Amino acid sequence: MRAIIATMMLVGLTTSMAEGGPRGHHPRHHHHRPRVGIPVRRGPVVVRPSPVVATVRAAAYLLAPPRNHVVVVVGGHTYYRDGSVFYRPAIVEGRKVYVQTAPPVGTVITTLPDTPEEVVVNGEVYYRASSTFYRAEPSPSVEVPQYKVVRPPVGSFVEELPDGATKQTRDDGSAVYIAEGVEYLPVQVAGKSQYVVVR
Repeated sequence: MRAIIATMMLVGLTTSMAEGGPRGHHPRHHHHRPRVGIPVRRGPVVVRPSPVVATVRAAAYLLAPPRNHVVVVVGGHTYYRDGSVFYRPAIVEGRKVYVQTAPPVGTVITTLPDTPEEVVVNGEVYYRASSTFYRAEPSPSVEVPQYKVVRPPVGSFVEELPDGATKQTRDDGSAVYIAEGVEYLPVQVAGKSQYVVVR
């Protein structure tokens, strides 16, 4: 009789271990289920474009002028300035938008773009941001500096061409790029492609 009881206890213990251990103990390996109240999404995630800002050929544009914009008229053209960022009206897919553009030459601002690079060309100090050049101007207030957008000086280098630059071929077969009357010649500087202003 004792042998039969011992055999039954041994069978019950073996079955309990096979089912994950004795009651009151969790098995070592188990699957976590998502907690109630946390939605679990399956399938592709659709990212919808912003209703305010979009991109066209890497040029950012707005569907309306910036909220705190200032209207600037240079050379008969109207620009909308938001800090050091300029926009101009344009038509994209039949809709009037405001495209980000380089500041027009002759504009005076009080704040330079982020991380401008100070360069010296022909003894003059300039501040370069992308392909735009600024020069410090006399200011009526020492606390509020002024900077004027100037034409890229001859002999200066840029890493990116301005928007709208067109390629032309010289009589000698070399290629140049022209934007706003400024002529850029592609060159290699320390193994990097750059453009030097030649005219």
